[in-house]
Amino acid sequence: MSAAYSSAPVKRVKKVQFGVLSADEIKALSVVSIDSSEIYEEGTMRPKPGGLADPRLGSIDRNFKCQTCSEDMAECSGHFGHIELARAVYHVGFLKTVKRVIECVCVQCGRLKVDMSCVERVRRAATDRRSDPKLRDATKSHRDASKRLKDVHALAKASRGAARERRSFCTGQAPLRA
Repeated sequence: MSAAYSSAPVKRVKKVQFGVLSADEIKALSVVSIDSSEIYEEGTMRPKPGGLADPRLGSIDRNFKCQTCSEDMAECSGHFGHIELARAVYHVGFLKTVKRVIECVCVQCGRLKVDMSCVERVRRAATDRRSDPKLRDATKSHRDASKRLKDVHALAKASRGAARERRSFCTGQAPLRA
């Protein structure tokens, strides 16, 4: 199998970014809702519509074409389907991140649990060359979301003791949502 020819110039990939799709985005990309755990129809050995091997997901047999794009098994790379679950399921890969976010946010008012004096120190560190090198380096990592969360979590953790006493971040009221 060879790739189709293209006259477009070859370019180097500068970056690849991965993310998580929302439920609405998954449904929009999905070609079929999987509602049966069966693979084949009884007696016929043909893929069951709405099953795990639904023909709209792509062909799994040389004798059949994909019902979504009408390509054969060699040309069709497959299509997305989705399964409607009765209850919410937590992705174990995100539990640590969710825990960190929750630890950074006040349950009373929804604001960051960061003492404003810490925030001012970080802002000064970003512009002042004479400031603490560790703090200055932490402000440079803000393009990377995981490093940014780590930095915010560290600030929230550092200001926890002082904030407990005077709760400088908390107003006691939930912020207005647009």
